[in-house]
Amino acid sequence: MRACRGPPGALNLAGNAFSHVQAVCVTHKGGEFWAVQYHPEYDLHELARLTFARTDRLVAMGFFSGAEAAHDYVNTLETLHQDPSRRDLAWLLGIDDDVMNEDVRRVEVRNWINHLVLPRKRA
Repeated sequence: MRACRGPPGALNLAGNAFSHVQAVCVTHKGGEFWAVQYHPEYDLHELARLTFARTDRLVAMGFFSGAEAAHDYVNTLETLHQDPSRRDLAWLLGIDDDVMNEDVRRVEVRNWINHLVLPRKRA
């Protein structure tokens, strides 16, 4: 993983094994901008539905060998969503708490609300 530096006034809020920068806060001209590099609102069910809706395109791009392989992947995502205790499927898909645990997946957004939005609203 290559270290990444942001612009002046940038603060790296989160990273993981996939990307050094997963969340950032940039202060510029008296304002703050918070951003995440992923979709904390997407659970495995949403990912399965997005994959299903794009099956033809994903097969054409070579991500799956055919529609059946894509549908197997969608079914695996749905099964893991319904039964998060299936560590075998999580391991097979390379999914860990960054995706499986809603508290982990949404921590940056929750921190932004609790530490920046709510205090300013109360002021």
